Formats: sequence, structure tokens, C-alpha cells
Amino acid sequence: MIKRVANISLLLGIILLFVSITIPISVFMQLVAAFLLACGITLLIFGVARMRLSFFMHNICRLPDTEKFIALTFDDGPDKDSDELLDLLDRYNVKATFFCTGRNASMYPKTLQRIIASGHTVGSHTFNHHNFFPLSGFKGVYAEVRGGAVAIHNLIGKNPLLFRPPYGVTNPVIARAVKACNLISIGWDIRSFDTTVKSSEIFLKKIIPRLKPGSILLLHDRVRITREVLPVILQEIEKRGLVPVTLEEGLKMKVYE
Repeated sequence: MIKRVANISLLLGIILLFVSITIPISVFMQLVAAFLLACGITLLIFGVARMRLSFFMHNICRLPDTEKFIALTFDDGPDKDSDELLDLLDRYNVKATFFCTGRNASMYPKTLQRIIASGHTVGSHTFNHHNFFPLSGFKGVYAEVRGGAVAIHNLIGKNPLLFRPPYGVTNPVIARAVKACNLISIGWDIRSFDTTVKSSEIFLKKIIPRLKPGSILLLHDRVRITREVLPVILQEIEKRGLVPVTLEEGLKMKVYE
């Protein structure tokens, strides 16, 4: 719906702008054209930053038809401290999904292999996760998307099908690259902001009230505060009768080929 409104606003705005250039029209109509263009551009930007809108491509941001499952996902690893987080997950007998960068997977192959051996699911998070990934042309975006999946395949012997765009940003170029690589885009409905939050108390206030069946929770295994509060989150999940699962189990779909 939002995509349709954005397209209509942009189209009408461009038409009125063209008319105002070729044919003298009232100031009011010029203002209408400017307003429509501003609305269309604003909605377009909103669509870029909000994966749940699936503006440019389909993004899975919740588990379907679930009464008790919840998915914990960890981005950016593996990391030198990932084993500490894996120890915690083992202690609570919890399975999760790790969206790994190709670069880090290549740096910490033993940790990646432990993730797989422990029964967790692995997805791709590009190769480098560089800051300008969303602004790259198709060649650069494709290289990052494909490179991450290839690096993981070289280490675990199977191609990951799940992909999470860095920063949760999508656009037509990223959508084209994801489709070309035959990947499934995964978002979230609970964002922890664990890379910026300053205290455990604030962290938990952002997470605990929003835990519910079907949620996909975004975390980062490289962040110390995440490892510190994870036991509290896991205890709260159990208290609410929720069951943490991998995306493979929660989505009931093939995640490797």
C-alpha cells in the first residue's frame, strides 16, 4: 500500500512539475506538485530503511503462524568473543541463527564450524559489511552479496540461502543482487540497538516488553553488553512460555543447498 502511494505521489508530482514548466499554472498547483514529490520521496526513503514494508523485495520479518516460537539472530560474526556467547547458548540449550560476514567467517573458521556443529543456523551478511554497501552499484553490491555466501560455502561445504542486508537497508540494486544470488532476505521485528545502547537496564527495557510469539530478535554476538544480558533475556523467554528456535525450524524452510 505504501509503495503504491509513493509511486502515485511521485508520478503525479512529476506530471504536475512538467506541466508547470511547459504551461503556466497557478502557484497553488505548483505547491501541490512540490507536496506530492516530497511525499513520494519521503515514502521512498522510509521504504529503504524499513524492511518490514518489503518495499523493494520480500523480507521475512516474523515467524509465520506460531503460538510459541521466537528466533534469536546474531549479526556480524563470527568474532573473537563469539565462543563466549556460544557457551551461553549451550548452557541454556538454545539454538539460534547467525548471519555471518564472509570476512569474519574466513578469519574465525573454527568458530563458524562450531556454530554449525552446535545445531545453529548460518546465513550470509555480505562479505565485508562495509558502510557504503547500500550506495554501491550493482557490480559492487552483487560482489558483496555473492562473496559472503561463497566464503561461508567454502568453510561449511553448503550454500547458505538466508541473507540479511547490512543495516536492514534495501533498495532496487540490493533486491536485484539478492534475487540473482537466489537468496531469502531476513529482517526482524525486534531491534535491540545493542551496538549503541549504553546500559543493561536500557537494553532490557527495549527488549523484554516486546518479546512475543513469532518475533525475530536482532542481536550482535560481537557486543559485550549482549553477552552480559543474554541470560536475562533467555530466562524471560522461558518465563513467557516461548521456545527459541533457528530460522530453519521457525520458517520450516530449506536454509542451505
